[in-house]
Amino acid sequence: MPLDDPSFGLPPRSGEVFDVRLSAAEAAQALAYCRSMVGSGYDVLAMLGWAFRVRGLQSRHRVYCFELVYDGLAAAGVFPASKRLLTGDQLLVDLFEAGRVERLPGGTHARAAMQRQPAIVRAPRITI
Repeated sequence: MPLDDPSFGLPPRSGEVFDVRLSAAEAAQALAYCRSMVGSGYDVLAMLGWAFRVRGLQSRHRVYCFELVYDGLAAAGVFPASKRLLTGDQLLVDLFEAGRVERLPGGTHARAAMQRQPAIVRAPRITI
């Protein structure tokens, strides 16, 4: 699969910033989760697993960027579960559908629909 194929799911690289609507309690929970992951290491092999949809390359103890964000939001109760092997497009669509971001860049829904579906995993628990 060529890297410029939209179904590959490259991270968004347009430099856009999105405000994610969270309550103070949700933001505190998400931040607490992210802080709890400091030092856990980046799941480098998962990047290959993400690219080629080989779930066996995932580490149970490490995450990559989109997974960290999704885990933090799931730990805060924004999502009922978390996801593995997801793309930036898929994360943005889920945030939009949950009413947490105001808008999506053009083509995001279409790209996300062409990408392989991520794996659903249990939401992490964090107490603050």
